[in-house]
Formats: sequence, structure tokens, C-alpha cells
Amino acid sequence: DSPVNNATAHYLHNMFYVLGATRDSSAMPRTVQAELYRANDIESFDTAAIRCKTDDDVEVLFYTSHAAPEHRGPRSRYDFEDAVVDFDALGTGQFIARFRDGRVKHYGHPNLDRHEKIWQSIDSVRSGSPIACGIAAALPHAACVAAMHESAPRIIEFPQRLRRIASFDGEAMIAIDDLAEQFTMCYDEGIMPSEMSKLDWAHAGAFIEPDRLGGLLGVLRANGKVARG
Repeated sequence: DSPVNNATAHYLHNMFYVLGATRDSSAMPRTVQAELYRANDIESFDTAAIRCKTDDDVEVLFYTSHAAPEHRGPRSRYDFEDAVVDFDALGTGQFIARFRDGRVKHYGHPNLDRHEKIWQSIDSVRSGSPIACGIAAALPHAACVAAMHESAPRIIEFPQRLRRIASFDGEAMIAIDDLAEQFTMCYDEGIMPSEMSKLDWAHAGAFIEPDRLGGLLGVLRANGKVARG
């Protein structure tokens, strides 16, 4: 478990899904490079930075942490040829596209009907109707998570000198000094923590090609369950 596979998993998966060629598919990461860290005494990681390239050579960057003692989002930015689409949970809370020709389009609040997925799944079981995101569309996220652990098999412990106890939403937590600012800078500049010269604790992960998942991906493709662009 980790924030990439739980708390903020939706925001990483949504990038793959938006880049998918069809409604029931997601873009597959061709290469994955990860940096995995932890401040808490857990088996997995609580902080991650990820750089992916999809099959269509689109770069996907993702940053998340449970060790920053403040809300900084979630935030998303999608740079397309004709528009830039932004989302800021602490701002408008909507996905807003600003086109190069000056047009603006509001896509609405993504959490407005957050329980609709449950009813859609129940209806699919009852009637056989398709759901918006089935197994094939979810698979690229699982492939990315598996590749992350191969990219950074040794999770880096944050130095003790950076740790402190902070209050967050009324509860005590282990916080890492300046982590929110550092990850925000990485987000704004499109870089990994290891590419910031002043972070002596940061370590780059290896580049992994996640074209597997124990043969499951090949089985799904062979049965026509994965739509390809």
C-alpha cells in the first residue's frame, strides 16, 4: 500500500485514462522512473515522485506525500497542443481548459457525483451495461505501481534531522521540513527531487519498462480485452 496505490491513486490513473485512445482504455506507461521515500515506520513508502512515458511518448509526472503537514492540492495540469487543463482542489475545485485561442471551458467538479461509480457498478452487475472504467482501463495504473517498486526497490528513509512532529487536521504526524515547498517546486518545474541539487537525501530510480504484470497483460490483449490506440 502507498499513497500512489490508495489515497491519491485516482489522480495518477486519471492521467492515463484521459490519454487513452477510447472510452474504455487508458494509455500504457512505456517507461517508469520512480523515487520512493518514507518518514513513517511502515513497510512501504509514504512519499513518491514518478516520471512516466506512455506508448505515445507523452510524459507523465506525479508527486505525492503523507509527510507534508499541509494541504497543497490535489493539483493537476494537462498540457495539450490546443489547450492547458488545470485542476486545483483548493481553488475552483474544477477542471478548467484554457485554449490557445482564448476560449475557456469548465468541465465541472470531479467529486460532485462521487458515489455515482457505485451505482454504475451495481447497474452493470444487474444489467450487463458497460462501466466507464473497467479492468482494461485500470490496468496501466497497476502496471505503473509494479514498475515503481522495481525502479526503486530500496525505499529511502528521510534523514532524522528533517523529521518533526506536526499537527495536521487535529492529529499528530511525522512531517519532513520543507517537503511541501520542494515537491511544489518539482511540480512547477517538471523535475524529479534527485534533479534538485540541494536535496542530498534524494536518489534517482532506474528506468523500467512495465510491459508485463506476470503475463496478465498479454492474456488480456490476447482475449481482446485491452483497447489499443
